This record gives sequence, structure tokens and C-alpha cells, in this order.
Amino acid sequence: SVQIAYSPTSNDGGFSDTSTSTQANRKGTSSTVKDKDKKSTTTVKSNSSNTTVGGGSPSGQTTTTLPGTDYSILVGATVSSSGPYAGLSTTAAFDKFEDKVGRLRAHRVYSSNLPSSVPQSVLDDHEAGRASIYSFKANPSEVSKGTYDSDIRDLIDSIPNGHTTYLIYLHNPEASGYSSSDFRKAWSRFSAIVATEGRSEIVPTLSLMAWTWNPASGRSPTDWVPQPFPKSAVIGLDGLNQWPDTSWNSLASLHSYAVDWIEDRDIRWGVVSTGVHNDGSNPGRAKDWLDDAFDFSKDHRAEFFIYYESDLGSGDPWFIHSFTDLVQVF
Repeated sequence: SVQIAYSPTSNDGGFSDTSTSTQANRKGTSSTVKDKDKKSTTTVKSNSSNTTVGGGSPSGQTTTTLPGTDYSILVGATVSSSGPYAGLSTTAAFDKFEDKVGRLRAHRVYSSNLPSSVPQSVLDDHEAGRASIYSFKANPSEVSKGTYDSDIRDLIDSIPNGHTTYLIYLHNPEASGYSSSDFRKAWSRFSAIVATEGRSEIVPTLSLMAWTWNPASGRSPTDWVPQPFPKSAVIGLDGLNQWPDTSWNSLASLHSYAVDWIEDRDIRWGVVSTGVHNDGSNPGRAKDWLDDAFDFSKDHRAEFFIYYESDLGSGDPWFIHSFTDLVQVF
């Protein structure tokens, strides 16, 4: 069995992988991947090292290349089953969004608990040749004690071989009501378990609000980010343009504090959730915002860019489905 040791020498909760070799994947051989576009594997140049990303198996990985770049970024979305997608399953809603905007390379989905296996939508992502960005939840104090070690391994084992998955434990923990100390210890144990599974296509991902890095938040990112941060892991930043509830904010203004901090530490990162409301009095404003958001992500080598295609969490919907100018950006 894998040994998870505790050493109180850093603020990451002290958990580290002490096994002499990584554990072999217990699921056996990989399954067949249906890649409609038959794209070749593309290498993303991350800050620290070259990292191959994509959905499906290594022979069927797919990515989206931003114009003018020498690397590829996984562009995708979270699509809620509401508004124009009401009554549809998670996969059917995503497919409808793709029918409007074109082929995407990543899909973000959530579970409100810790299931024994990933949802069907993740398996559908694998069959479609796109990456998954998948979040689950569990009580941090129980995770850090090891209560859910076997459950987390079962969840990992349910992910098809070769399927690129950015695996998130407890996204946006700042709003969860749990303490930063408890979360940090739990996330460190979770990431150590992922590491011992020996599957490089599964990336432990820490999802935080970009606002946490802004001095005006009153928070310190080091309260939430384990130190040292694993080189194999990624930080996902969540930040949306909340206009008209607040002033109009570019993605750069929302993310700059965080990205500067991340780049200073040579950490991999991606845009885990962002969105913009359409300004009916200025039809091209939201399109320009999204164009600029892509440019910012490109300039700072984000590994993924996930749009929040939803009407949840705001008085105004984030949907771009009905706005032709925004759809053209995708």
C-alpha cells in the first residue's frame, strides 16, 4: 500500500509521498477513443517544463491553438442545464453549446460530494477526445486524516486510462466555510494520493478565486496554497466580470495579481472559470472583453480557458449562446 507521511516542515500540512515507486494504474489497458477531428498531440510550454495536454488517449489528444502562439491551450466551458439548455443532460447541454460555438477541447463538470466514480459526462469527454476539468467535495478535516484515501483512489481509478483530467478537490474553498489551514492540509494529502497513482494524465488542480490575491480581499494566497507547491500540479483561477453589479473589469485586471504571483513561483496555471455579461447598449463590448481575455491567457501561457456558460450565481446570465459576436470569438 502507499504510505502518506506527515512532516510539519512547511505550510502544506506536511503530507508527502514516501513510496519508493509510483503505484501502477489498477484499471488495466486503456479504452478506445473516438476523436472526431483526429488532431495530433500538442505540447504546451508551461513555465517550468513542457507538458503534454489533451483529451482522450495519448494517440487521440486534442487541443486548441490560439492565433499567434507557439503553444496550445485547452479552450472549453462549463454549461449549466438551464436557460437554453433546460432539461438537457450535462453532456447534451455541452453538445448544444458546441453546436453553436464549434469544437471545444475541455469540459468542466462538478460533483457536490465525493462519488465512488466520475460522472458519465467525464466518460463522454473521453469518448469525444476532450479533456475534463472535474471538481469534487469532501470535508477537509476527514480528508487530511485519511478517512477518504480509498474513496479518492477509487475515484481516480474510474477515470479512463490516458484521459487528461484536471482533478479539483473543493473548488473555491475560500467560500466553503472551512479554514484555510484545514483545506491546505487536505489538498496536500489529496495531491499526494494523485501522485502515488502514477498517472501523469491526471493533474491535481487547486481552484481558487483570483480575488484572493488582490490586497483588497484581505486574504493571503499563502494561507490557501500549499508551500512548496507540487511541480506536477496546477492552480486554476476563478474570476468573472461581474458588471453590471460592479464596474467593468477585464480578465487582466481580475487575474494580474494572481498571475504575477504564480509566475514568480514558476507554477502552472489556467483559467478555471470566467465570463462576461452582454452590454445591450454597446454590442461589441463583450466580444472585445473575451478577445482580450484570450490574449491575456495566451500571453501568460495558461493551460486551459474555461467559460462559465450559465445563469447561476448572478442576476444576469453569463450565456453567450445567443450572442453572435461572442460566439465568433470561439
